[in-house]
Amino acid sequence: MSLKPVEELAVIRAQLRHVDNTRVIHILNSQFILSDTIEIASGDSGRLGFEALRAGQVVELTGRYSFEEGFSPVKLQIPSESSPGVVVLNGRIEEINQADGTFRVLGVTVATDDQTELIDKRRTESDTDSLERLCR
Repeated sequence: MSLKPVEELAVIRAQLRHVDNTRVIHILNSQFILSDTIEIASGDSGRLGFEALRAGQVVELTGRYSFEEGFSPVKLQIPSESSPGVVVLNGRIEEINQADGTFRVLGVTVATDDQTELIDKRRTESDTDSLERLCR
């Protein structure tokens, strides 16, 4: 787990669990509707159509996120080299629950344990103390 400076866009990198014909994809425990304007790209093949997406592919879904409106995808990238065992969530932490060792980011609740490593890549913000206590 790493802390970075807050960015305008959020990123989810994970395997597609399901893709259906109505432009809906399922990643982690969420589903997203991909608009006609979303950019779908692959490092190997350039721009792709929705029909190129398959369950099991590792993708990076980039979009805007707010707690009230959820995640609004603007770009879907199929990386050239994928790590199917690794899930990446880049976004603002919404809530920390120290009692049960969890935090919520991009609407996903993440559990920590004594093996969770905290890396702070920010220089000015001070959420680190709370998260370090959470990870102990």
